[in-house]
Amino acid sequence: MPEETETLKRYRDGQKDYRLKLRFIALLLIAGNTGTEIVAAAVGKDIRTVETWYGKYLTHGPDALNSFQYQPKRCFLSDDQLADMIA
Repeated sequence: MPEETETLKRYRDGQKDYRLKLRFIALLLIAGNTGTEIVAAAVGKDIRTVETWYGKYLTHGPDALNSFQYQPKRCFLSDDQLADMIA
């Protein structure tokens, strides 16, 4: 596990976005045998969120947590409406 801990530390230290850095902090706490409930309280997140992060880490590795995996919503304005707003 020391090798995994070092990997998590590298990801944590290399991350500029604090929200993503928080994920690796949570995983490091879990790696240190801190329970998920305590970790969730420490990082200010719901326990389900921390469990989701941990599950993604276990199944897909640290790269799965190193970016936001969501798709932006599509714009409901037409091209003409967008052009009017920009002009």
